Amino acid sequence: MDLDESRVCEVWLIVEYQCIKDHSKIRLCMSKMQKVWCKKGRRLFKRIVMLMATVRFRLFASAILTYIYAVWSAEQAFLQRGYKAYGGEYLAIPFVFWGAYKGLEWITWTLHRGTT
Repeated sequence: MDLDESRVCEVWLIVEYQCIKDHSKIRLCMSKMQKVWCKKGRRLFKRIVMLMATVRFRLFASAILTYIYAVWSAEQAFLQRGYKAYGGEYLAIPFVFWGAYKGLEWITWTLHRGTT
């Protein structure tokens, strides 16, 4: 049984048209499924922001970012010098941790302000 693709598309348009509801305040037409997905997306976004608001998450994420920086900076210093040594790349690690923590705190504050 061959399906005519234009007929299938036509049926989808008819079904979608029947599902559309008009929102009077903002004049935005959305189907019921779009509204459901928007609500679920907003709920998920709020949960993520609330997770980011915890101190544990920011400490853990800052530690991971600092570790990535430490590995990268030690490798770059080795490539530049040609031998393994301990130098200024290790002095920057506390500042990277502090900057990552404060950056995540600012991002969380900005996102939390937008969700409330």
